[in-house]
Amino acid sequence: MAPLLWAVWFRTQRELGGWLIIFGWSFLSVALSVLCFAGACNRYLVDFIPALLLITTLSLLMLGALGGPARGVKFMLRGGIAAVVLYTAIFNVGVAFQHEGKFEAYRPETFAALSHWLNRPALWWEAVHPEQYGPVELTVRFPKDRLGQAEPLLVTGVSYLSDYVYIYYFPDGKHVQLGYTRTNASHAVSQPIPVDYNVTHRIGIRSGALYPPVWHPYFAGRTAAEVREAKETFCVTFDGVPYFTGQQEFYDTTPGFITLGKNNVSEYIPAKFTGEILDARRQPLPPTAVDFAGGSFVRLALVLPKAPPGQRELVVATGEAEHRDLLFLVYQSDSAVRLGFQHAGQEPLLSQTISFKPDEIQLLDASLGSFYPQPKNARERELAQMLVVKFNGQAIWSEPRAFHPSGSGPPDIGGKPGKNEASFAAFTGRVAAQQPVQLLPAIADAPFVFPRYWLEAGLQPGYGAVRMRLELPRAPKNEPLLVTGSSAAQADYLLVNSPQQGQIALTYVHTDASPMQSRRAQVDPAHPQVIEIDLPSLYPPESDAYFASRSMAEIAALTSGMAHLKLNGKSLFEGRVPFFQCVPEQITPGESRISDTFGRRFTGRILSVERAGFAYPPDFDLNTGALELEFSLPDRINADSEALFATGEGAASDTLLINYHGPQEAYFILKTAAGVTLKSTAVRIEPASRHKLLVNWGGLYPEALRPAKTPPAEWRVQQHSITLTLDGIQVLSGHADFLLTVPQRVAIGRGATETDAFSGRLHAVKRLPQSSR
Repeated sequence: MAPLLWAVWFRTQRELGGWLIIFGWSFLSVALSVLCFAGACNRYLVDFIPALLLITTLSLLMLGALGGPARGVKFMLRGGIAAVVLYTAIFNVGVAFQHEGKFEAYRPETFAALSHWLNRPALWWEAVHPEQYGPVELTVRFPKDRLGQAEPLLVTGVSYLSDYVYIYYFPDGKHVQLGYTRTNASHAVSQPIPVDYNVTHRIGIRSGALYPPVWHPYFAGRTAAEVREAKETFCVTFDGVPYFTGQQEFYDTTPGFITLGKNNVSEYIPAKFTGEILDARRQPLPPTAVDFAGGSFVRLALVLPKAPPGQRELVVATGEAEHRDLLFLVYQSDSAVRLGFQHAGQEPLLSQTISFKPDEIQLLDASLGSFYPQPKNARERELAQMLVVKFNGQAIWSEPRAFHPSGSGPPDIGGKPGKNEASFAAFTGRVAAQQPVQLLPAIADAPFVFPRYWLEAGLQPGYGAVRMRLELPRAPKNEPLLVTGSSAAQADYLLVNSPQQGQIALTYVHTDASPMQSRRAQVDPAHPQVIEIDLPSLYPPESDAYFASRSMAEIAALTSGMAHLKLNGKSLFEGRVPFFQCVPEQITPGESRISDTFGRRFTGRILSVERAGFAYPPDFDLNTGALELEFSLPDRINADSEALFATGEGAASDTLLINYHGPQEAYFILKTAAGVTLKSTAVRIEPASRHKLLVNWGGLYPEALRPAKTPPAEWRVQQHSITLTLDGIQVLSGHADFLLTVPQRVAIGRGATETDAFSGRLHAVKRLPQSSR
């Protein structure tokens, strides 16, 4: 209500009291009747405002005619009344100017002139407190529990004069769509975009609503065409690919009515973005086409033409003259293509037929060995020998291939065929975006390589296969042994059940898919069982840093969708399974936090949980002291000796064995690749206790690790020495020739193969500083 109407003051006077009562009851009867309706319209105000205005006017006149107060008090009172009346008048004039934009629509020149003058106070404020204008780029991580829903990214404007950019999460958990709408307009949505929920994504938004009105000094000195381009261009990019482009009118707004990840305006879309906005920057959007010089994958966003069947068009070419490598498309129809690769001098390699939707952007990720003329690390050396291609996220090739030298120039994207390539044409479609991308993680060259090893992890989050030592309940009936996933709609369950007395079987359940059953196995319920669980949902996407030290063959094997289940070392199940990706916090051994479909908990007893990881022990390639292994013996000894540690390369290795000489007595034995055997004194080991073994081992001292302050002669002594200290007591000391390959393969909890792996538990592994030797 306008401040003028808040100043109602009743003064009992005989000559006016009756009229005040009449006007007051007239106001209340109409106003209260209108307030009883659920909706409200501005036009209803005129039904009761006149009576209230008359009461207020009479009250103000009587207030001004008061006698008695001091002159100064009366002056201040009249000044306050005048200020309230003036504010009310200015407010109503302003509302009249802005009402539904009619003044601006019917008298644009007059409106612009008045705006230029009346907005000067706001402009003076901005001169002292400058605002940022222009596009915004968001770095976001999407939530995993909002499938089938939309959430706001950018909302601009007020009330019924608003524009909305939002994200829609496809129910399949593998795609999203960008969306745009404005007040009283239909929704526009992009094509489905492949998405990885485990990594961050960049969303760039260029919108006219992110610029001030055209009369603002921001546009001073710019041409009408430049102003129109800023105010009407609409572009939304997802990881550098433009999925919305074109011209669009936007409602003018001010910086205070621009919100990121929130919708405080209407119910057009939900109120809040529930993921994470990690960064938001107001800056020009990065270019969608970036020059590509090699050294990484190239991502091409292609809009394919309507080409005649059988036509071959070049996409990427490297090399020179008659020695070129070509990546090309072979059109099958308006909605199907085949990819091809030709190494000059050999027959071309063709993919299977790939279907696509015409007029949509197709993502092609490619890495040719010729992209890496000077490899910088082990990953690039590997890629320099391989052809790796993906189309819309689907793996097409990942295999070794021969390549010609890259030549003196950068790779040619969509260029002209050479004189010996008459069967090819240049690409006739449109390249919507071109970006160098790092799809596979890599680390700098290191002197050590680690096969995966089991390490006690408890229930703390992490990636990797799981090994559980447990005691079974009497007759488990589909109890949760391991559950992964973000919600009941995206969950994978590994269940344990007992088909008959003395038997168990494992069942894999993928939401909305048929269960998959392992074979049955005989067990002795009186003894603990060891179950090894290797499911695809236990690993991140191949782009995760978890795989930085893994070869592409290893990454492919771990992300291929294969499941491996073992009971007490014997295979129960091996095969490809459907799965949902998840983060470590969504991997729960022995319980289900997302659904009670199969019960909430495993009712047996879990004795230990181990993870098979690839990680270096802390500071392994920084410290040069002893290797510390904290371990405990197995519950049941099934072999005379087991490998505890080994270094070397491939099958050639120097191995540390633990030889069991009774339930509590053992020996440590060194067997070198050169045939030397060293044996420790007999040691007493308690099966239920943890023990610390310090290993000073020549194979851990390749020349690449020698500190500058350590003399070469002293380093050579270390390279040929072995010292074992168990629980503070030295049990072996000697000399031998160790393998010193670079990189050095370091196997923990196993030898050259897994057949002699240590069946006890490793609780911790670390490399100590030099002074701790």
